Amino acid sequence: MKVKLTAEQKAELKTEMMKAKTMSAADREIFIAKTIGEVYDLELPIPEVITAISRFERVAVGEHLFYNVPAAITKAVRTIDADCNITQTKVTPNTRTEATWVDMVSEQVYVCLHDWLKGDHDVLTFNADMIQEAMDRKEIYAVLALVQSGATSESNVYTLRSGENKFVYPDLVDMARSVAPYGKDLVLITGGDVTTDIMLLNYDADKNSSVSIFDVVQKHIPIEELSVTIDGSATTVLAANKAMLVAVSDSKKNRSLLVGRRLLNQVTQKSDTEYVDVGAERVIVSTGNTINTASNLKLAKGFVGYEEYSATALNDKVFAVFTRE
Repeated sequence: MKVKLTAEQKAELKTEMMKAKTMSAADREIFIAKTIGEVYDLELPIPEVITAISRFERVAVGEHLFYNVPAAITKAVRTIDADCNITQTKVTPNTRTEATWVDMVSEQVYVCLHDWLKGDHDVLTFNADMIQEAMDRKEIYAVLALVQSGATSESNVYTLRSGENKFVYPDLVDMARSVAPYGKDLVLITGGDVTTDIMLLNYDADKNSSVSIFDVVQKHIPIEELSVTIDGSATTVLAANKAMLVAVSDSKKNRSLLVGRRLLNQVTQKSDTEYVDVGAERVIVSTGNTINTASNLKLAKGFVGYEEYSATALNDKVFAVFTRE
């Protein structure tokens, strides 16, 4: 419904809008929230890291997720001898392994019904979105921990070069060369400080020649220093001083990280499930309109997020990590 403003109302609105122009970013967010009745999460969501570097599978209830670890095969040929003898080597099939699943549950949040009904924004939907983002961050943290562990096991770890105090182009080349025999199509993931170094590469370089990381990598994903609280401890998803390189395609066009989520169809069919995501692999379960907290029964609506996921590194040789000390 359209409402015609009076001259006084227009003047007041103009004054308020002019005030907003001089506000800090945080104050402006609050002003907008009050104006349109929405609440903003000031932090940016993390880009799609997992789909960029992993093979992603959805597994139904009752199904299993298996994988094969790439075999280290010795490439050998021989010159036939005078008696035409052939050297024999016995081989055996690789044995598949079943992926390990991890349950992830959010903290339970609740809102009293009288607060919910009188509130200035939809606190339930807002917190449902925050639960989803927290669970995304936990998944990404777990996958990047595999990259760190794999690079360490293969000694593909790099620090500042002699005489340097930041990430430089030769560091990227070193990382790329360390994984070159095992994979191509490189994805670079950087924390905040290294991202700044990359933004300044051309500024710091010989002004007669341009420097582009895309001469080496196919994709760059910067991650700001965002955190997620895991089991009560604030945890940074990716440290600001880190850079990680993943070769995402080997000789058979396979990816060396496998991430799976369990499809929760049996749970999503229940009437107490809300805010189900598109893939039905993560749910937010509602308590209804009453909730027990300690020994008290409250007239309140509560909910908790749940999913089951799996993350496995199949080939550590395709990972390299730089730490900016």
